[in-house]
Amino acid sequence: MLTCIQVWSLILYIHTVLYKIMNNLIHINFKDPIVEEYEGYQDKEAGLKTLAFKYFGADANKASNYLGLEGSATVSLQELAMTIQAAAACRYYQPELI
Repeated sequence: MLTCIQVWSLILYIHTVLYKIMNNLIHINFKDPIVEEYEGYQDKEAGLKTLAFKYFGADANKASNYLGLEGSATVSLQELAMTIQAAAACRYYQPELI
């Protein structure tokens, strides 16, 4: 059986070891290189497309999800095709040529 002093010494030892480990972890750099590259772009929309091409197989939605961007302007081609309405087929005349 452990005495009170032995238990206290064990707790103090564990606390000291954990403090040293956690103190070393504070100095680790957790910055993601993809996020750093995105933050370096002046034109964020073009930067998002570039990162999507480089790292995400040209899928801008995956890139914006990875970067945690909310309400980004990326739209899939199917969604874009549904929102674009074709103009009615009619004859068009240029006034300069009449």
